[in-house]
Amino acid sequence: MNNLKQIRLLLNLTIEKAAQMIGVTTRTIINWEQGKTFPSIPEVDKILEAYEVSYEEAFRTDEIVQINPD
Repeated sequence: MNNLKQIRLLLNLTIEKAAQMIGVTTRTIINWEQGKTFPSIPEVDKILEAYEVSYEEAFRTDEIVQINPD
């Protein structure tokens, strides 16, 4: 699993808004959040930019990371 859903919710983003920001479909966001698929390297870069988080915050699996959106 990853922290993508938790981060999206902390940022008060809908699946639709996140998909628009990253340039993918809502189904893609759902699949990533459920761990069914993994984003490509260019998509990872877009996620990190859109969510303003590090790779570790988004994809670290050993603990849930807390972020503080400004």
